[in-house]
Amino acid sequence: MYIENVRKKYFTLFFILCCFVVTSCFSQSVRTKSPSPASNKIPITVENNRVGSPLNFGIPFPKGALYSPENVRVVDINGKVVPSQITEVNTWQPANNSIQWIWVFIFSNGSNKYFIEYGQGIRRETPVEDKIVVSNHWVEGGKIRVNTGKIKFYLKKGLGGFINDVQLDLNNDNFSDTSKIVGNIEGGRGAFVDILDDEGLDLSKAEITGVREDKGSGPMHVILHVDGIYHYEHNTDAPFEMHIHVYAGQSYIKVLNTMIYTGVPTKHPLLEGEHALIATTLDTVIINEDSLALARDKRWVEPNDQIAQMGLNLKYNLTGPIRFATSYREGSWWEDGTQKYYETTLNNGQDASIFQTGLNPTRMPPLPHSSGTSRIDGFNATVKKGGKVEAQSEKSDGWIDITDKKWGIAVGIRNFFKEFPKEIDLDNPNSMLHLYAWTPNAGPMSFARYNDDQKGEGMFDNLAQGLAKTTENIIYFHGATESPKNTEAVLNYFLDPSTPHAEPKWYADSKVWGDIAPANNSHQDLERGLKYKYQWMLYNQNWEPWYGMWDYGELKNYYYDGNWYEWSGNEPAQDFMWWLEFIRTGDRNAFIQAQAMSRVTMDVDQIHWPKTQKYIGDSNPAIDFWENQKLPKGSPYVGMGRRHSEQHWVAALSAHVWVPGWIMDYFLTGENRGLEVAKETGDLYLRRIWGDHGTTGRRLYLSVWNLDWIYNATKESEYGDELEFRVNKMLKLQKEQQGNLVLDRYDYSQAYASHGLDQYLNFTGKNADEVKAAIVENARRLRDLPPWGHEYESYLATIHPVLLGYKYTGDKSFLEEAIHRSQFLKMNPLPTEIKNYKNLDALEGALEKASNLPKETEPYEMRGEKDPIWKFSSGMRVFGWTHIYNVPWVLYWLEKEKSGPKK
Repeated sequence: MYIENVRKKYFTLFFILCCFVVTSCFSQSVRTKSPSPASNKIPITVENNRVGSPLNFGIPFPKGALYSPENVRVVDINGKVVPSQITEVNTWQPANNSIQWIWVFIFSNGSNKYFIEYGQGIRRETPVEDKIVVSNHWVEGGKIRVNTGKIKFYLKKGLGGFINDVQLDLNNDNFSDTSKIVGNIEGGRGAFVDILDDEGLDLSKAEITGVREDKGSGPMHVILHVDGIYHYEHNTDAPFEMHIHVYAGQSYIKVLNTMIYTGVPTKHPLLEGEHALIATTLDTVIINEDSLALARDKRWVEPNDQIAQMGLNLKYNLTGPIRFATSYREGSWWEDGTQKYYETTLNNGQDASIFQTGLNPTRMPPLPHSSGTSRIDGFNATVKKGGKVEAQSEKSDGWIDITDKKWGIAVGIRNFFKEFPKEIDLDNPNSMLHLYAWTPNAGPMSFARYNDDQKGEGMFDNLAQGLAKTTENIIYFHGATESPKNTEAVLNYFLDPSTPHAEPKWYADSKVWGDIAPANNSHQDLERGLKYKYQWMLYNQNWEPWYGMWDYGELKNYYYDGNWYEWSGNEPAQDFMWWLEFIRTGDRNAFIQAQAMSRVTMDVDQIHWPKTQKYIGDSNPAIDFWENQKLPKGSPYVGMGRRHSEQHWVAALSAHVWVPGWIMDYFLTGENRGLEVAKETGDLYLRRIWGDHGTTGRRLYLSVWNLDWIYNATKESEYGDELEFRVNKMLKLQKEQQGNLVLDRYDYSQAYASHGLDQYLNFTGKNADEVKAAIVENARRLRDLPPWGHEYESYLATIHPVLLGYKYTGDKSFLEEAIHRSQFLKMNPLPTEIKNYKNLDALEGALEKASNLPKETEPYEMRGEKDPIWKFSSGMRVFGWTHIYNVPWVLYWLEKEKSGPKK
């Protein structure tokens, strides 16, 4: 009996245990299983496709659609599996534990169409034959070795600054020929930013302090993040960083080289105290911006620390006669032009170069511009051999190829023309190749003010110190028999890259941007209000022109009487507007502008230095930590944006930085710098240097929207806690503002509040009932008592927040009111396409005639303005509050409810 009872007891326990295991397995299966069938496919289109091109792009997924990157593969149009590298970038946590973004990396096989297959039944099993190998020997004086299977090179700790000892496997025999195509550069001159001041030329010495592999690294594509310091004899040390992209089985690399300017820009003494616009305390002198003595000091326009030259150097191992090849464009600078190739042979001692300059590179005085009826001249591209001009035009293609009897090197700089002045110089006597991001042949770059009697948007100072600039360089090592046209084709993988993208409907259905509609033909009158604005800005970019080292990608704000005024400073997230246009349309021109604007605004419009040095711990001595703690603390302003003004670096404001576009650049292109710079702003919010000023007014609404994206991309708890604190403060202040989430003073910024709270719910799912109630209460207030503090700028900014009232209640009065207010945003069709207009005056007149925006109001005239700033032919600043942050969401509900007039 006892034995029988024991058997029954253990049988019962065994049965319960089995049930528990089965239940647990089922629960786990339910938690992790993708509901998507194995047949789910995402069509991918490649614009400007180039056979062999490395393609790296981001794809979002709706909540619950994908749980593992292993359940993703790429097939071509014939169903053949394409070797791919898939990176899980982000999840929907904490709202949902499924994947939100992946990065897809493939090499183009020539097809313009691919499919991403995903689901539980999909496995990515195609082996990658060629894998990148990175060997880290990062001890004192050590190296990191990189082997792509086709090239090997080293990154050396300490003085150097760039790649060393490059070996090229010409015969696919595992580098049996040990000679090097590129050797070492002594004295830390692999990378350089040289300073010119009254003491003369101060040559930099580049020290590499750290190398790590960034997110997105795998067997087919590795991103090496290099940190370093430029050392000077009598100037302040300057940090630099590089993102070096290497590719399996390939002998080319992409180098994103970022400098940070740490000089003192003018001879005006540094101002004592703080400006009222960005003051962090009263326990200091507050600078008197209205002081005539301050304004009339000629030293503001006298440059101090200027950039003499900057770029990268390669010490090449080519001997004997060298074939030199390049190309340029015949025709006017604003045209594509006819491509012309130049090829010659250089004997020992002969050098060669290509040089591109343009209109007043230093912008001292400010940028000259075209008139309303004719374009300005002033661009010049030259090809030189032995110091003599061999060819001349207005626009260079920005690449050269040099080859001896054994092998060759082709190099290029992206946006060589658009980011002038640039030069690629072959110093043949010294076997040196110089890739100049800023060429000495253009004269030194001054960051001085262009006048001494005008405040920059309420501030009188020079804030150039701490700006950055990233230049994209391409280097291709190849055999001697490869023709220049073939080497150019490889360089064009990056100089004129392919643009892969999903269908606009897929991006919209992912809900990453909330309830957004892709571009469609159902409501062309509203769509034209978006399309024409983007085309108008690109027309002006190539008419004014808005090109140059510190300008390309940036746009101006206001157009009056044939003249443009003020660089935008990215307000309000203008690069994000372009990313929205790209995901809604798949337009490659929108992609190019979005990426250019993200790059220039995250570099030039952000303060990056002096930054508190973070201790990484990549060395053994414990004392290194304590020495790090003794280093001086950085500026409290790191992560703050510069304000819109006639020069990029003369004004700043406590509420002037927008990160959503930078994070879109990160998600959609796979470039890590966008998130790195956005985190600088996130850390600025954590410091709360402005006390309650920084958590009230438009600073508050904007910070919630920014932190939505920062927290979503990082999942770092400190950003999440700060976001929740600021959301709760918004809701608390709403009770004191009669249901309005926004102070009347900032009523144009309703879009920040509505998108911020809606995305907070989308990304976190926290405090859902309370946040929804606040959104609805705000919508009622705006529906019944619309704001007019900035007239139509304010009134039209209410469309999205009123629309959210419908989303969360189903009350059609909200939808009807949002549609009613949208009528002003419709555009009549132009008689011809925008590209066909012969000059700016004619196009501006046609656009204003087609616009349905109100032309003027009495209150606006009383403010002394001659035209309303919401007019269609102005820039994109007010367009954010009136059009782009409203219309795509209106179109979503018009399509979903099939209501409203259609044309």
